[in-house]
Amino acid sequence: MSFWPRMPLRAPRPAGPLLGFWQALRDDPRRVGALLPSGPALAQAMLDLTLAEPPGHVIEIGAGTGAISQALVQHSQAFASLQLLEANPQLAEGLRRRFPGTPVHACCASQLDELLPGPAERLTLVSSLPFGSLKAVDRQRVLAAIARQTSRTRDWRLLQYSYGGRLPFPSDGPTQGWKRLHTVWRNLPPATLWQLSPLPGAVRHAASAGAPAADR
Repeated sequence: MSFWPRMPLRAPRPAGPLLGFWQALRDDPRRVGALLPSGPALAQAMLDLTLAEPPGHVIEIGAGTGAISQALVQHSQAFASLQLLEANPQLAEGLRRRFPGTPVHACCASQLDELLPGPAERLTLVSSLPFGSLKAVDRQRVLAAIARQTSRTRDWRLLQYSYGGRLPFPSDGPTQGWKRLHTVWRNLPPATLWQLSPLPGAVRHAASAGAPAADR
């Protein structure tokens, strides 16, 4: 018989953002594609780019630990809507706890075209997906979903960053093109910002317009 008072069992504390990042990196490094989460300077740069033009509906794909999400949520009044998408269930649950008023979808980015109910006038996709390290089949599925969504959107932009100045993925011929912007040197590692959007005069609303190409 013990004379020590029995202490009530406590539920395990939810993992913080950094611990959640390391767990996701351990479980599936190809889907994480980085050794550290995005820093405040990169988050601010992605927010500034989002607000540089009328953003319309905003979907963040690959929201991760929420570094960029936090900046977006704080300025969500400027958007027609804001939704966060993160495939890792633990990271998605962490996002729900941090941003209780923002829709968070624990699903693959290949389902992003199911998030908006119909055609959109303006759409901004804010992406942290590591396209270069994804498996080819996963990359194809995500790009197909982006193609389906952008084909029914009049004005759209895909905002992406990469490391080493690499092109995120090839664009689709004459209908769209990448614009290389600046490099955020205060991020670790430094990240180069890119914008993919329809080229002036490109046909829109057609099934093939605005469809990002997969690696060939």
